[in-house]
Amino acid sequence: MKTVIISDVHAYYESLVALEEKEKTWDKLLFVGDAVDAGLLAHETLTWLREHDAICVLGNHDAKILGMIDEGKPRVDPEKAENFAEFNIATMTDEDAAYLRTFPVERVETIDGITYCMMHVYQHEYGDDEAINHQMRDYNYITKGVAYWEEKVGPTAGTRVLLVGDTHMAMYLQMRPDLFFMNPGAMGYLLGEDHKFPGGQYIVVEDGAVSLRTVDYDATDSYNRVLTNGFKGYDKTAGINQYRPCAKGAKKDN
Repeated sequence: MKTVIISDVHAYYESLVALEEKEKTWDKLLFVGDAVDAGLLAHETLTWLREHDAICVLGNHDAKILGMIDEGKPRVDPEKAENFAEFNIATMTDEDAAYLRTFPVERVETIDGITYCMMHVYQHEYGDDEAINHQMRDYNYITKGVAYWEEKVGPTAGTRVLLVGDTHMAMYLQMRPDLFFMNPGAMGYLLGEDHKFPGGQYIVVEDGAVSLRTVDYDATDSYNRVLTNGFKGYDKTAGINQYRPCAKGAKKDN
């Protein structure tokens, strides 16, 4: 069985098209949150996840967009949007928002003998600053991971995987003989030094073997739209820097 695991698409729909072209088929698709915000193609991204029967959890950016909708954030002309959140809300349909609301904060899925405890950010009682996937250098992160599993999932047989997103950093770590920590990295909106390079990050688990993979994609149209749209401040600068490596003909340096 082949399971594809992705996270942090952030409305970079181009990455999903490239993923499908590269991997062709799979049996299960796990998505670990942040479908929208920070990119331009929220509607297309949510449609793709829905049509591909993705098993999803809610990300902090997904919750942010839903919160803005609930607060009555008015829809603006997409060309006049000053930030990615406004642009996403302007281009999302009511059906898109309803689908996003179906994403739980956490879920447990067993696939091919592997049990995945999925959550975008593991907080436990430690608070966001002590979230497990933010504190991997902490000497007692294994104790935290085991405690979290016992609290949220309980006793399980076979391989156990704490599956997270949020950090935009791909990671596969063995914590115990039967307990692993996975983060597929980001399909869109790469951070740190990674943002200078094109492509998305993801994980494939096939017949028990784990592979961290990357895929290149062309985001020239989105890059050009960021240049000409009404974005301001941080969103303008971040959008240019993040899309530039995936745009044909654009300079690759900062």
